[in-house]
Amino acid sequence: RRFKYPRFGVDEIVVGTSTMPVPDWGRAYDIAFSMACLYNLRVSFFLMAYLNQTLGSRNVDFIEFVLDTVGSLPDQFPSLDEAISHVRNNRQLILDNVSSVSPVAGGDGVSLTPHEAMTFLLLNRMDETYTELRNLAERFCEENKLATSATILDEVIEYQKSRVPVFNPPQTIYNFETNVPYFFECIINGKVAPQIAMSPTTIEVKHKPHSYKTETEFNLRRTSGGYTLSVADALIQTGDSPQTESTDVPLARNVNMSPF
Repeated sequence: RRFKYPRFGVDEIVVGTSTMPVPDWGRAYDIAFSMACLYNLRVSFFLMAYLNQTLGSRNVDFIEFVLDTVGSLPDQFPSLDEAISHVRNNRQLILDNVSSVSPVAGGDGVSLTPHEAMTFLLLNRMDETYTELRNLAERFCEENKLATSATILDEVIEYQKSRVPVFNPPQTIYNFETNVPYFFECIINGKVAPQIAMSPTTIEVKHKPHSYKTETEFNLRRTSGGYTLSVADALIQTGDSPQTESTDVPLARNVNMSPF
């Protein structure tokens, strides 16, 4: 592993052992960095929390489904395919003994670690990203016989998208047909979550001010913060649920510890 600055030297990376063939390492590499992007860096955090907490699916099963489905149907999922392809290119660079990172497309020549690069690419194409994740979630539920509805999936995706910090928020008020916002409010604060039901709910999303001049700079800085990122605050304004303001980051002892 070579870094940008020679003074950091070179690290060796183990890509196989007597009990872990190289292809198994490659699969684990793809899963790990996709998990770090979609779950830890919050790109699909709320969607995966819904699938896990309500339908009982394991997060790793959804990640593997995404990797396999996008890999077999890349033309149907161009945003996710670009992000996953970047990770796989980085993996090959390691096998070729070149480096462990590479410049990310649209990133002004900046090289990011794989999970950060994935996040940057997906946030640059947010509308496509969440259309594709909505499609994948529906396919995942159908394949695994998980009972949900189009309305709930639509609202989970809308809530997920609303909580992602963006350079120039298109809106701050979101109206939902269900109590999806309160469902997530309970989950991330360690409370017993209600069943999702038709119960109109309005939230106000509060985006923190920033001084970045371009969307590229904003997304680069936001995604290069490590392994966990904050989401935008949300305040429930109306609905049957109590008015409650969410925490900035979901609590580790709750959803973050859900089984993979």
